[in-house]
Amino acid sequence: QPTPLPTALTKFLDGTPNAANAGGRRYVKITNSLPRGILSAPASATLTSPVGTTIRYTTNNSFPSRTNGIIYTQPIPITTTTVLKTFAYSANSESKTESFTYIFPVKGPELTFPNLVTDAQYENGMKLLPIVSLSTTLDTLDNRTEKRASFEYISKFGTNTSIGVNCGVRGYGNDSYIFS
Repeated sequence: QPTPLPTALTKFLDGTPNAANAGGRRYVKITNSLPRGILSAPASATLTSPVGTTIRYTTNNSFPSRTNGIIYTQPIPITTTTVLKTFAYSANSESKTESFTYIFPVKGPELTFPNLVTDAQYENGMKLLPIVSLSTTLDTLDNRTEKRASFEYISKFGTNTSIGVNCGVRGYGNDSYIFS
């Protein structure tokens, strides 16, 4: 008698080489009302997931988990450049961690000649090129050990044409990222 196929996508937490799959949880998806990208005004992110799941989120670049993050109870106000990371779970299910980068294009002191560029020119210029967001806690890139991170590529503005994946990063070079 063959083993019946699962009725839902299953996420296995630990590998079981040369043994039967075990420890799986049903995969659930979180829906976010606010697509990643450039924002011209404050907005709110409304998160939804299947009934019976708990959603946790972070805005400090850490990854939410069953024990880390703020439990979602109401829309999350986005008022400044933010990386929102989300995670949902129940006793027998969980989602993947998903990141959403929101950028408010505000001129900063890093511009060599800030008075030669208007706020509107700066915002329009930000929309001309794709944006890559790589987020992790900065203190974790102090050696050559791979650390957990999230990568987002935002290609078209005003639409939800973007990707976001979890990945690993390693710090290399002369530690120049510390001096920026």
